[in-house]
Amino acid sequence: MEFVNLTAERRTERKKAAANRLRRAGRIPAVLYGEGEPLLLSVSPKALQSALGAGENVIINLQVKSDGGIETRKVLVKELQTDPVRGVPLHADFLGISMTRVIVVKVPVELIGTPVGVTAKGGVLEHALWELDVKCLPAAIPERIILDVSPLDLGDARHVKDLKVPEGVVVETDPEQVVAMVSAPRVEAEEPVTPEVPAEPELVGRKAEAEEPGGEEEGEKEPAKKGAAPPKAEAAKKPEPPRKAEAPRREREREGK
Repeated sequence: MEFVNLTAERRTERKKAAANRLRRAGRIPAVLYGEGEPLLLSVSPKALQSALGAGENVIINLQVKSDGGIETRKVLVKELQTDPVRGVPLHADFLGISMTRVIVVKVPVELIGTPVGVTAKGGVLEHALWELDVKCLPAAIPERIILDVSPLDLGDARHVKDLKVPEGVVVETDPEQVVAMVSAPRVEAEEPVTPEVPAEPELVGRKAEAEEPGGEEEGEKEPAKKGAAPPKAEAAKKPEPPRKAEAPRREREREGK
């Protein structure tokens, strides 16, 4: 197994201002945890990025410089804080290890192949578990756990108990936890399309009749008040008898003679 070398320097200041001065000087703060008190260090962010390029669980020979000389310790990167925009390291936590002592680490799970349920039936591959907790000696830490998902059909799943791990590695994650599965394609219900009603054509040359504001329509009577007696109907007038035409005056005079 290969080891990566990284140089670190002791520091004494803990305050935020001191950490900012370190970053302006081209270094970042770091802490080494293990047996005894945590050790305050500073490292080069570029050198740390180069060391991590060898793998997530790479074992580092950390060479710590101090007034008494150089002390070398084997460590793992326990936690790394990075800038969200530039992606450069801002702070590192190291964990001191012994090559003869079993440790628990997280190992990435990698899927290979394309499921038959995806290529032939349009299914969707879901990667549910990305990391696996394993227990082993530092020299036996696998770089990754590989799972071939090519045989998976619609509805099929692979669990932690289905994973193959190297000899000497014990899985600490729940064996019934799903690692990957192929689900049926999701069909979204289409909303019904309402046909557009064409607008009525505008009549050219015809003026709209404006209603007179505030007036009652012709022939509309005032409504009767509640509790009032209904109006009496007017009695029909009898037609007058036709008048007889008066005889001419000369005829009356003749009859009188």
